Amino acid sequence: PPAGELTGLPAGVTWVQRATTTREADSALILFGWNFRADDGMSFRWIDASAYAGFTFWAKATGVTDLVVTTVDATNIPVTDVRKGTCPMAGMCPAVPGTTVALTPSWQKFKFRWADFKQGAMDIQGPVEAKQLARIDLLYVVGSNTTVDFSITGISLATDADLAQ
Repeated sequence: PPAGELTGLPAGVTWVQRATTTREADSALILFGWNFRADDGMSFRWIDASAYAGFTFWAKATGVTDLVVTTVDATNIPVTDVRKGTCPMAGMCPAVPGTTVALTPSWQKFKFRWADFKQGAMDIQGPVEAKQLARIDLLYVVGSNTTVDFSITGISLATDADLAQ
């Protein structure tokens, strides 16, 4: 990225993923994510992230303030699904847990513990089943007649020590 794009980030950052989206009519849901997929179609490559307490990333945006961060693990997917989850009842699996953070035009470091991910106020799932993690998603809505400029970098699984810093 250009040097000015790195202002506010730690030394050593060498890449930034940037997306600019304009909606001229209806609003739209934008999704960024990390899928841990095998090379065999829709199957997930469940990763064991239990050695980590969560994950971190740096982000900034203009044109949008709320970012919803969600995870998908084996408990969200039925055993009968092609992705081979662990939920025994199709249609009755827990919803994907998540949390919402506020974005600003300046770089911010976001830190998440698996326990931060809840299913609404009822706390039905959560924390994340880190032994069979499938996906991490970032979602935001681009409103009508709005341009959003979203950037992200420094995505990393994190230990307790990393999250305490």
